[in-house]
Amino acid sequence: MSGGCERPTRPDVDEFVRPATVHDLPELGVLERSYRLAISSTPRGGAQWLRDAPELGDTGWSERLNDPNAATYVAGVDGVVLGYASMTVAQRGQSDAVAVVDGIFVDEGARELGLGDSLLAALIESATLSGASEIESNTLPGDRDTKNLYERAGLVARLLTVSKPLT
Repeated sequence: MSGGCERPTRPDVDEFVRPATVHDLPELGVLERSYRLAISSTPRGGAQWLRDAPELGDTGWSERLNDPNAATYVAGVDGVVLGYASMTVAQRGQSDAVAVVDGIFVDEGARELGLGDSLLAALIESATLSGASEIESNTLPGDRDTKNLYERAGLVARLLTVSKPLT
């Protein structure tokens, strides 16, 4: 896959990245809940993100898997799904399409395997094939791991949102 960093393969580990299917709904649900739990403990922006992005659950994931403008991939080792990445391609203006990463998460115990890099590379390839002119995402302040993942794939910050609660 293009768009990610190259890393040595390990013959003792059978890693995979593939499009998600309805058979992955239970794992997607578990991973999404883990993702949301991790975000809830992020002091800067986590609560706001959780308010703005409701949990998909089985119904939402099923709809996403059937959406022709969305792409969802799962990754894992030895047949066990340990992470997912999802994006939606939308028109921006009259001619440009942009791919927006809706979520990318790898189980904490599998984060040094490079699955996040492989998932992001799959999204970049899918976005390119769909005709998107750009891929973008959001990350929370202080989430250095996700920022590093995006930077390794060539995504760079171009806008920061600042806010202050007034109540």
